[in-house]
Amino acid sequence: MTRPPRAKALGVEVEYLGSMRAAVLGLVAGLLLVLPGVASADDARFHPCVSGSVIDCGRVVVPVDPSGAVKGAMSLHVERYKSHGPNTGTVIALAGGPGQAATPLLPDFAITLDPVLRGRQLVVFDQRGTGFSDQLLCDNLGRHDLPDLGVGGCASSLGALRPFYSTSASVSDMEALRRALGTDKIDLYGVSYGTKVALDYAIRYPEHVQRLLLDSVVMPGALDPYEMSSFAAMSRLVSQICANKQCAGITDNPEADLTQLIQRLITSQPTGMVVNGKGRRRKVGLRRSGILNVLFAGDFDPTLRADFPAAVRAALDGDDAPLLRLIASTTGTESFDPSSGDSEALFAATSCEDSALPWTQSTPVADRIKGGRASFNQIAPSAYAPFDADTVFRFSLTAFCPWWPDASSTPPVETASLPAVPTLILSGDDDLRTPQEDAVKLGSQLAKATVVKVPNVGHSVLGSDLSNCSIRALQHFYRGEPIPPCRNQDPLFSPSPIPPTSISKVKPLRGEPRRVGQTLTSVRFTLSDLFERTLDSLLNSPDGVTIAPVGGLRAGYFTSGRKGLDLHGYSWVPGVMLTGRVPLEGAMQLKVGGPAAARGTLTVTLRGRVTGKLGHTRIHTNLLSGSFARARAVAAGLRPLASLARSPRIDHLDPLENGRMVAR
Repeated sequence: MTRPPRAKALGVEVEYLGSMRAAVLGLVAGLLLVLPGVASADDARFHPCVSGSVIDCGRVVVPVDPSGAVKGAMSLHVERYKSHGPNTGTVIALAGGPGQAATPLLPDFAITLDPVLRGRQLVVFDQRGTGFSDQLLCDNLGRHDLPDLGVGGCASSLGALRPFYSTSASVSDMEALRRALGTDKIDLYGVSYGTKVALDYAIRYPEHVQRLLLDSVVMPGALDPYEMSSFAAMSRLVSQICANKQCAGITDNPEADLTQLIQRLITSQPTGMVVNGKGRRRKVGLRRSGILNVLFAGDFDPTLRADFPAAVRAALDGDDAPLLRLIASTTGTESFDPSSGDSEALFAATSCEDSALPWTQSTPVADRIKGGRASFNQIAPSAYAPFDADTVFRFSLTAFCPWWPDASSTPPVETASLPAVPTLILSGDDDLRTPQEDAVKLGSQLAKATVVKVPNVGHSVLGSDLSNCSIRALQHFYRGEPIPPCRNQDPLFSPSPIPPTSISKVKPLRGEPRRVGQTLTSVRFTLSDLFERTLDSLLNSPDGVTIAPVGGLRAGYFTSGRKGLDLHGYSWVPGVMLTGRVPLEGAMQLKVGGPAAARGTLTVTLRGRVTGKLGHTRIHTNLLSGSFARARAVAAGLRPLASLARSPRIDHLDPLENGRMVAR
């Protein structure tokens, strides 16, 4: 999974707990032991997951076929945390995907929902086919060297079980879980694809739902294989980055820039250089699908949103490096991790079973592909502008599911009326994979729904909103109080400037000789870029705290260690390179080198105060600027919160690129 566009109905915020699962459970158990909690010792279905833990584990046996036509059973793995005090309710938290194991996310769910868990038990379970609920594995799924991307082989390996991994089956499993818990009414909290499962359950069993909390909603009914609502929102989201003249000096019209670049790439396929985390340059191609990936990846990463307008403008001006770097930073960041219990095979099964595809089960594969393209061609190009038809079609489930035998135009969907239960819908202004337009539409269809729009937040609102507006909305919702709207606020990062292609284009810092002033300005921008890349690395790290080595825009790289960041010729301006250490605390000690720079050494404090010597000039000045100060502060402050910026998203396969599953 990467973060490109994909089956919007999905949503996997791929949590990277992987092989660390046991350690994480132990850690969480330790953390929860210091919180008011009571382990369930008298419930025969559950037992402590580890000795002394207040997290209980259990299993619920469900039929393979909820209708009973096909015999057999499956066993679902369930985990539960019971908070202190009398039991006043049950909250079941649902992960994204489809294909994401939920139980590794219990720590995140517990922290996110903590304000409303007093006296309530929190329950999570691995959806059938994930985690410890008989995880499905298809080793060759997504292999681009296979004619069918491994879809047909995966379907064959599942055999007669294929039809039983739909959202409808998960709804039946949830009802079995509710009965096993012995509770009449439940609260449902879903994120991304989890919102579809929650809403479908409430449609079928409204009498058993106390409240619905839907974060980054997927619309009920059949999945749209083309994700048209995401594409309909794209122009708004691109323009939104530059609202209030924030792109002054960068571009007058970011949407027009993107349209022009996409059109140019239809007939040309330029290549450029990207510097990797070891400082080595490698040649890569600039492709439309890669740009699409960056836009969807921006749902989770404010640095990508901030850098996008300048990167597109630079590409139009002949400098592909900034955009290629953004594309490279998104590659592989959302791939399913089987070791954590995630399942690409379940993603394929649920997505192909639940989508409204333009063929019947009896249609041959060749005719499915032909008919799928013919159906797509009926969609007006304006519906997916600024992207082209070829890119959008190849990225759709219609290009992925022809080899799935059971995929058809009649998926199993709930047909009853939408439920009239109290519902809180959270939607980020910057969410592309589950856009705000869908949230507003759903809110208008639900009798007791409140929609909260959160500025400067993308996908998975509760896990990404640093303003606490969504948390306050959650608290008001549970108290039955009116929910005030969120206040507008500045984004974490203002749009980044267009990277200069030479030091001659850098405006010198005032009061210094020209080359010295240009070098100091270059140092300031390089450090701002460094802090943004640090945050980007944290947001995409497997554990939320590890910072992977990152290459500079023009040259060099940085690494991280216990004492801070180590720079190795890190460069944002051609010919200006920084070497030295950025400590976790205290001043930076930097050596400034490179053929274009006024060379020397500098000491830079957190407040931007600079002393040292460049060439023959003694330096006593201040680099402080809005971009520098904010980037440094945010990078430092978000480190402990980085792991919370994840919560289920979507997964899909991009056949145009390398056939990897991609998360939404």
